[in-house]
Amino acid sequence: MTQATASRQQTWSAASYGTHARFVAEDAAIERLTERGELPAAYAAIQALLAKVLAAGEAAYPEAAYDLAMTHARLGRVLKKVGAAEAALAPLAEAQRRFQALADAGDQDAERMAGAALTETGDCLRALGRLEEAAEAYEKAIELDQKADRQRDVAVGKGQLGTVRLLQKRYAEALDIYAASREAFERLGEPRQVATAWHQIGLTHQEAGRHEPAEQAYRQSLAIRVRENDLGGQASSLTQLGNLSKAMGRLEEAVTFLRQAAEIAVRLQDLANEGLDRSNLADTLIQLRRYDEARQELRRAIECKEPYGHAAEPWKTWANLEKLERATGQPEAAQAARRRAIEAYLTFLAVERGLAPATIRAYRGDLADFADARGSGRDWADGPDAAVRYLAARTRRGRRLDPGLAPTSLRRRAAAIKGFYRFAFGEGLIAVDVAAHLDLPRMPRLLPETLTQAEVERLLDAPPPEALLDRALLELLYAAGLRVSEALGLDLEDLSLDGAFVRVIGKGNRERLVPVGEVALDAIRAWLHGPRAALMAAHHVEPVRGGPLFLGRSGHRLARQQAWAVVKRSAATAGLSGRVSPHTLRHSFATHLLEGGADLRIVQELLGHASISTTQLYTHVTGERIREVYARAHPRA
Repeated sequence: MTQATASRQQTWSAASYGTHARFVAEDAAIERLTERGELPAAYAAIQALLAKVLAAGEAAYPEAAYDLAMTHARLGRVLKKVGAAEAALAPLAEAQRRFQALADAGDQDAERMAGAALTETGDCLRALGRLEEAAEAYEKAIELDQKADRQRDVAVGKGQLGTVRLLQKRYAEALDIYAASREAFERLGEPRQVATAWHQIGLTHQEAGRHEPAEQAYRQSLAIRVRENDLGGQASSLTQLGNLSKAMGRLEEAVTFLRQAAEIAVRLQDLANEGLDRSNLADTLIQLRRYDEARQELRRAIECKEPYGHAAEPWKTWANLEKLERATGQPEAAQAARRRAIEAYLTFLAVERGLAPATIRAYRGDLADFADARGSGRDWADGPDAAVRYLAARTRRGRRLDPGLAPTSLRRRAAAIKGFYRFAFGEGLIAVDVAAHLDLPRMPRLLPETLTQAEVERLLDAPPPEALLDRALLELLYAAGLRVSEALGLDLEDLSLDGAFVRVIGKGNRERLVPVGEVALDAIRAWLHGPRAALMAAHHVEPVRGGPLFLGRSGHRLARQQAWAVVKRSAATAGLSGRVSPHTLRHSFATHLLEGGADLRIVQELLGHASISTTQLYTHVTGERIREVYARAHPRA
């Protein structure tokens, strides 16, 4: 690892930056990648750029210190864009520190960037729910902007601070801050920003349950947006007026506002917001029992939202249609709509939550079985009884003809149903928080199956010299502790041979960088330069992102079953058959690190666990191993 690091640093030094113009060109390319939404490529590029400017140092050219600060800021922004708000905090803090040092030396541009880094930090903290820390970051940014007399930046910062106070339900403070922001924009002569401030004031009053002042604020915002011919802003104000009118029981008025908002969305070709408005409109029409109009609006909403299948709204619309068909005595249409609702919900889980394809397939079967169960389709939205009856009927009770589900399957099915209900309640589709009444079945805590270090050595040495794929795959699984799906999903661009690390996209679409040891890298190099290169050429494999790291003989990405066969074949050769799977190597990786003194938090990061409690399971394994050694070695054991 040390040699690889030294080699990498020599490469960077050889290509060290000599001019600010060269940095600007690369930074602009990263910004373009970010704007196009090519975030993994942007992340890889900014990591490479940061390595170069760090190797070059602050004295490489006159602007190098500023460029180094800017690179940290850019890394923070890219991480924030990919949803990694926690990871973004460190580079943003480093950027702010470096910019502030330059500002203290008299660099005015750096002073402004220090404030911008604080604002970005506030955005990340707000996304993480750390609201008081977010408020402190915004207040520091506002203070910097006030000292430099940047009045517009002060007004924008106050708007952001007001949003934090709104989220904290500190409504009086939020209203005072929004009012100050509005007055500042009035002085600056920016009517569209004034309209936005009025809109935020309306949201605060509405959240506080004060409907009349909320309506007045929304109407103020709408009047300015009409004068400014701001169609998008008008649609936003009309939508809020519609939702507010519905909450106040003025349903006919709500229909008028929401129709107007939808019509503007049509003019703007804004399918996403048109779909939202038509869904809200349909819900209002259902309350008015104007079912034919509601059905028409829902079907149009579905057409609008299907291109946006990553959002929650298509699921909500199908579920609303199911409620409508059920209410009007159309059971077959209701069942069809319910199935489409489940598919849209699963799309949401796959894309927004990043659940694995295998999990989605399992949830599809679980939810379909629940939806088709007797009585569930009729009263699933009325309370927890339908779900409780369904799960109780599938509990394993030792019956010969109907044994029920195994504990693991029952727990997964309960988790799928509970998540379905939690989402339905969060979206306002059901009035009862059913998920709060559903308990997941308890599971016995099974210790992971691991190999000793000597057994791992036998397994890794098992493939014959010509089996370069087998050796490379086994070495990587153990060296980086990867899930088999993670290893098989790697492309060549995810691997840095010089940097000795691999970029992994794990569960929940979380990204991590994992070091790879020299032995594994040597095995991978042999595979890359030998059989893989021949397979790529023979099958004319498109080198998108360098092509799949692991290929089968057909030229396609190695399948999961093929990877299992590699492990089973090698385990049999090593005399370990019967208890070895690809995941055994991951368990062994974690256990051996902990036995070697690695910090539990570091192991959590390497494994990509969202919760430390998952990683703590391995401490029980090492505890068992310690007891075994004690029993063998202590004379009085």
